Amino acid sequence: MLLNTISLKLPYPPTINHYYKKGRLRLSKKQNLYRQTILSEKAINYKKTVHLICVLNKIKKLMGSLKLIAFAFPPDRRKRDNDNIRKALFDSLQYSNIFDDDSQICDDRIIRMLYDENLKGSIFIKLIETRNDYVNKFRSIFGKETA
Repeated sequence: MLLNTISLKLPYPPTINHYYKKGRLRLSKKQNLYRQTILSEKAINYKKTVHLICVLNKIKKLMGSLKLIAFAFPPDRRKRDNDNIRKALFDSLQYSNIFDDDSQICDDRIIRMLYDENLKGSIFIKLIETRNDYVNKFRSIFGKETA
């Protein structure tokens, strides 16, 4: 049985540090003031760009459990955390209707590559529908008595 897969080249996502910005002051139901957190312009533009790439490539929605493998080529030589890539990438793929919810991704691996002048600022992803046989893998590694 062939599993559905998607392969895409996307722009490098904005860091989580630039993903949100502070919005206007709001009044809660309990009459407390709080500052609303909203998506930054960089985050909104990234989501729209990924959506456009998915539309142009006629990407169809994936169902069930998913595995994501990504090779990230940073836009410059600065130090970066892999954790900062996930949120923007997953949100933009969900916004593009590739999957219903990022909770469908049960296995993800993001490999941060060294700076490359030709590939800088891009991320190559592969999304694979899985049969969710992770329980069997877990049992084969840790034994049947644990699960």
